[in-house]
Amino acid sequence: MKNIVILACFLAVLGAAGSARAQLYAYDAAGVKIGVLLKFGGYAFYNEKIKRFLSFNLDGTLVAGSLIYESADCTGQALHLSAAPPGVVYGFGPKLYEIVSNKTATPHSYKNPDGTCGIYSSPAPGTYAVVNEYLTPLPFAVPLQLPLTYATARSATVIPMPVN
Repeated sequence: MKNIVILACFLAVLGAAGSARAQLYAYDAAGVKIGVLLKFGGYAFYNEKIKRFLSFNLDGTLVAGSLIYESADCTGQALHLSAAPPGVVYGFGPKLYEIVSNKTATPHSYKNPDGTCGIYSSPAPGTYAVVNEYLTPLPFAVPLQLPLTYATARSATVIPMPVN
């Protein structure tokens, strides 16, 4: 009877530990931890150090976004071309931007990666992501040093996502 109780306790602990999901951590070729891998085919990561989501192309470069503006001269609050969850960091030219919220707007201009301003001939209202320049240095070099390597770990990391 004692052995059955001990076995039942062991199975209960093992079952509780088994319910924690395994996470796949990615490391660049220099052994620097990039973060928890969220998807393949392009790479999406959650970096625990900066507590942000990042997306990379298969060549190791940060996915770039477009900057659009409600003004006709690329001034004012920068917006991203489509709505997205807050906390995502992406690149535009040499700078990083973070999505902070979403809003309904009518874009009248857009900024090219070379810094020049373009004008929309027929602006359409829609929901866009509000972005701010992200000034915190990334804890790894960009572009990523490929090939990436992976390791699994069991944990129950909770990733907070603000809701607007």
